[in-house]
Amino acid sequence: MKAFISHSSIDKPFVHRLKIDLNLNYIETWFDLDEMLPGDDLQRKLDEGLAKSTHFIIILSENSVNSDWVKYELKTSLKNLQEDTRSKVIPVLYRECIIPNELKKLLRIDLSKETVYLKNGSLEFFGSKYSAELDRLVRAIKQGEYKLHKTEKAEIIGIEGKVIETDEHLVFYLRLIGFQAILRFIASHFDTKEDQAKFFSKDGGNTHVPVVLPSTVEKYLPNLNVGDTLTFINSEGKKFIGKFAKYGSNSSKIALPEKIRIHMGLKKKSTVKLILEQKTRKIWMDEKLTL
Repeated sequence: MKAFISHSSIDKPFVHRLKIDLNLNYIETWFDLDEMLPGDDLQRKLDEGLAKSTHFIIILSENSVNSDWVKYELKTSLKNLQEDTRSKVIPVLYRECIIPNELKKLLRIDLSKETVYLKNGSLEFFGSKYSAELDRLVRAIKQGEYKLHKTEKAEIIGIEGKVIETDEHLVFYLRLIGFQAILRFIASHFDTKEDQAKFFSKDGGNTHVPVVLPSTVEKYLPNLNVGDTLTFINSEGKKFIGKFAKYGSNSSKIALPEKIRIHMGLKKKSTVKLILEQKTRKIWMDEKLTL
C-alpha cells in the first residue's frame, strides 16, 4: 500500500504536513522531495512512482489544476486505473478551484475552507476539520471507503460505448437508462400511429416491454424489425423476453423498461456489460465492469 501525492510545488507546506500524518498512520507515500535526486530523469521517476503506487492522491488547488506535471500525473494514473494497477483515485480539495472533469463525480476530502498558518516552520490548521478529514482519508486508503463506483470508473476511463468483437459474440459496455410509463414511452418513440400499432400487434398487447438498443448494435443485427423478440439473461441465468422497439441515437446507452431491470437485478444509470449472440439474439447482461 503506497500513496502517490500529486501536487503543485506551491502547495508543498500542506503536502509535507499531509505526508507526515499519513506516514504516522503507517501509510507509505511517494513524495517527490523524498524520491528524487539531482540529475534524475523527472518523467522516468514520476512514471516509476506512479507504477509502484496503489493509491493516487491529487491535491486540488488553483496552482495544481494549472500545472502541466499534475495533469500528466493524473492522466497517467487514470491509465493505470484502467489497467487495474491503481486501487483508488482520491481528490483532496485543498483550495477552491475548478475541479477537472475526470474527478467531478468522485467523493473528495474538502479542506478548502480551512485557515492555515505556520508554526515553528510547520503548517497548522485553525479549525478542527483537518483531523476529521485526515481520519476519513486514512480509512479510505485502508478500508476502501472511497472505492470507485462502477459508473464513476466507467466515466473516468471512457469505457461506455466500447465494443469488443470475438469469433462467437460481441461485447458492449453501455449506460443503462430506463422508463416506467410504457404507453407514454411508446407514444414518444414511435413517429406514427401505424408504427405504434405495428409494435402492439407483435408485442401481443399484454407484455409491453419495448427495448431501445444503442445505434452501435444496428450493424450487428441488420434484420431486426420492430416487435422482434430479444432474450435477456443475467449473470445468474434469469431470462426475460423483451421486444425490439428501435435503435436510439446514442451509441453508448440502452433503454430497458422497469420490469426487465427489476427481474434481472440491474440498476438504472449503471454501466452494464452486454454480450450479444447474433444468431440467437440472446443478450447476456450484468454490471461487472471488466475488460
